[in-house]
Amino acid sequence: MSHPKQNGANQEHNRSSEEILSVIGKVLQSYSSQELQVELGQHPHYPHGISQLSSEGLSNEELMSRLEALILSVRAAHPSSLNSVQDFNRRQAVLQATADGVIPEALPKLLAHALLPLHPLLPAVSMRIQETTSSFLRTLLKLPANISTYFSRDDEEAWLLVLRAALNKGFPTLATSGYPAINSIPVIYTSASRSVTERLRLQLFLPSESIRNVPINKKFGSSHCMNVETLQAMIEEDKNNGRTPLLIFASACSGFVDDIHALRRLADDHSIWLHVEGDALAMLVSNTVPPSIGAVIYANSFSITPGRWFDFVSSTTCTFVKNKLNSFVTLPSSPFIPLPLWLHTLRLGHNYIKNSITRAADLSSYLARKLSSNKSINLDSHEIHLSVLFRYSPSTNLLESLSTTAQATQSQSDEERFEPNLLNKLNKQLLVDLNETATPLGIELIAVNDVHCFSFNPLKNCELLKLSYSFIDKFVTSLGVETNLIDATMRCRAHFRQAVIQEGLEYVEVPNFVGLGAVRYVPTYLATANLAPEVQSELDSLNAALVVRLQQDDQLFSEGRTIDSHVCVCIGVDTKPITPEIAIKYPKLIKQTADTLETNSKIVENIAELVLKGIHEAEEEIQRQK
Repeated sequence: MSHPKQNGANQEHNRSSEEILSVIGKVLQSYSSQELQVELGQHPHYPHGISQLSSEGLSNEELMSRLEALILSVRAAHPSSLNSVQDFNRRQAVLQATADGVIPEALPKLLAHALLPLHPLLPAVSMRIQETTSSFLRTLLKLPANISTYFSRDDEEAWLLVLRAALNKGFPTLATSGYPAINSIPVIYTSASRSVTERLRLQLFLPSESIRNVPINKKFGSSHCMNVETLQAMIEEDKNNGRTPLLIFASACSGFVDDIHALRRLADDHSIWLHVEGDALAMLVSNTVPPSIGAVIYANSFSITPGRWFDFVSSTTCTFVKNKLNSFVTLPSSPFIPLPLWLHTLRLGHNYIKNSITRAADLSSYLARKLSSNKSINLDSHEIHLSVLFRYSPSTNLLESLSTTAQATQSQSDEERFEPNLLNKLNKQLLVDLNETATPLGIELIAVNDVHCFSFNPLKNCELLKLSYSFIDKFVTSLGVETNLIDATMRCRAHFRQAVIQEGLEYVEVPNFVGLGAVRYVPTYLATANLAPEVQSELDSLNAALVVRLQQDDQLFSEGRTIDSHVCVCIGVDTKPITPEIAIKYPKLIKQTADTLETNSKIVENIAELVLKGIHEAEEEIQRQK
């Protein structure tokens, strides 16, 4: 469930688009200079309220009133446009009167809205909304005055703006000479976790060599994403080969924050444009800004998409650039791109936005501190906790791998000893087991570089901002209980495997199985034989019957499938911590139950008949060959 203010902001964007157009159209109608001054003098939001972000959020009516005041102020600032406005209104009236007689009733209103972009004052109104929204954001982010703001419809359009700015910096004569000024291959460095799209490269007519992916530290829990030392070597290599290092795309996302300080020094040393983007930049709004995030103001540019912070419908991307870009860099854009963001920001108000981000950081930091005491939990190890990414990896203190074909070494961490697919399944199953305490926290499973991990992001669901710390305590306690059970089970796997072999059972691998292990029962007299498909099928039936019999006493047993798709007995995770002494009892129980089942089962008789039939057929074949 969404917070009323947030939900209201989304409804405002969806519901009032026609109302906004009506307000714009109404206020742009012709006024005499005297009438306009009277209207402005009586307006509650003029002049000081127009460009100020209120501490508290505005109602829908107040939003429309603020928009009306803004448009009236534009009218007042352009008195010489009165004649062109009157001409436009006359042409619009003629078209509407004509349409009334030949098309349905609703279409004249739509026609009026369609003609609105042609209004002579519309560019000025659009510019005023951009300026006002920029002022709001600079206030929220506490940015210096030399930072300019540019709005784009989405990330891709923002990337294109940054690419053009970097090209203009790297090739100073580009604005006057055009693309012939690019006398060497420009190189753009980006982390392998997100690549610049091929379409953007083609839009700027750059060769494929211009995009270089910088290796990242894929180990979950690492402090930073981009390997700075490798990046420096790549830059040196490109310069030696006559290329021009142009742009570094850095990341400040939850869970993966690049070392912006180090990248800034590297960019300065080689005159490279540094651009930073990511949701973690919302921390700029908080009272205490982490140094790694505060460093972003020293980059050449950085982008934010505030709609993602609060799960707005708006995808408007805001790019902040040191100083002002020239007209060659900026691209023509659709009017009113920042209008949804303007509405949402006013709807929430300065205090709510700031308090929400601060509260989200507090909740996330609290969860991170609580999780840090669990040795089986890997946390994203950076100082920004606007959200929390964490992952379970069994802490076994053993040098065994889950694969019988690989032996771990002392240099391997617990996570490196396990197969990635198994760890992903472990985390998926863990979230299911923790559903009762995880759901109130909005915890979900996401993939980061093909690694499944838990995500706690209270900012995207504002109901979570009301949570008390006790909900987090309950989740962490439940998580500790579940991980202790799995850890204990994993520590006993080697003991279990050894006991299986001693009992004469077949230890088998079940892909991505979470539990003590898996066993397939094969009678001793068939253990070394090359079994025909018919015999294997009967053995599958025998093992399936064995599972049913074992489940009558303990639901810990379940049916599984080996790598070769044969039926086997799986022993899962117990509901209480298991010890090696208990683990070695399960193979004995399986063997005893299987022997009893073999004695009383017709399946064994079927197997014996199939074996005898195979022997007779073999003997007959030998006789024929003689």
